[in-house]
Amino acid sequence: MGETRLGLLAVVTAVTLSAILASAAITYGMMRIALGDSPDAVLTAAQAMRIAMIIGIAAPLAIAPPLTVRISRLAVEAHAARRELEELAHKDALTELANRRGFDRAAETRLRAAAAAGEPAVALMIDIDRFKSFNDRLGHDFGDEALRHVADALRRSGLTEFGLAARYGGDEFVALLTGAETRHAHACAQRTLAFCTGAPVVTKTETARLTVSIGCARVERAPADLKLLLRSADLALMEAKSEGRNRIATIESVCAPALEAAA
Repeated sequence: MGETRLGLLAVVTAVTLSAILASAAITYGMMRIALGDSPDAVLTAAQAMRIAMIIGIAAPLAIAPPLTVRISRLAVEAHAARRELEELAHKDALTELANRRGFDRAAETRLRAAAAAGEPAVALMIDIDRFKSFNDRLGHDFGDEALRHVADALRRSGLTEFGLAARYGGDEFVALLTGAETRHAHACAQRTLAFCTGAPVVTKTETARLTVSIGCARVERAPADLKLLLRSADLALMEAKSEGRNRIATIESVCAPALEAAA
C-alpha cells in the first residue's frame, strides 16, 4: 500500500512539474516577443514547451516504474481471479464435472447451433439406482464416493470427449451430444452402464456395487429448447427404472414437435 501511494505521489509531482515548465516556457517566449526580439523567440518558446511536455510524459514513467508494474500485476491477478470464480460457479466441486448452471449455459449454445444447422441431438439422463438407500445404509461418505464413481464412468465412456456431461443435481447426471458426435451416444451410454457396474465403490469402511439407469432422447433435427430435450430424456429414464433399472431406455423422434407430443 505504501509503495502504491509513493508511486501515485511521484506521478502527480511529475505531471505538476511538467505543467509548470510548460507554462514558464510559454511565458518566456511571450516576454521575448513583447520586448521586440525576433520571431525566432516564438520558435524557441515552442521548442521549450515541447521539451517540457516530453519531460512531463517521461518523468512519470521514469520516476514511478514500480507503480506501473504494480498496477499491471494487479490487473493480471484480478483477471485470473475473475476467471477462477467463473469456473467455480459452473463446476461441481465433488465430481469436478460441470454443474447444472454450467451445463445449461454450454448446452443451450450448442443446441441452438445444432437447431440452426438442422443437425441431430441426443440427451442422456443418468441416475444412480436406489441412491437414497445407499446413503441411509452406508453413510454420506459412501454416497459421495458413489457420485465420483459415476462421474469417472462418464469421463471414461467418452461423453466428456464427444459432448457435454454434468452432475445435474443430487444423484442425477446429464449429457448432451450434437451433430456428428451423436453417433457415439449409444456406445457411450453402454460404456457408462458397464463402468458403473463393473467395479465396486470402495471407501475406508464400506464396499458395495451400484447400478445406474439411463434415459436417452434422440432427435434427428435438434430443438432449440433444451428443456424439451431433457424432459424427453427424463421420460426415457423413468421408463428404464420402471422396466427394472440397470438399463438404457431410448425415445427417438424426427423433430421437436414429435418430442413434445411424446413428453
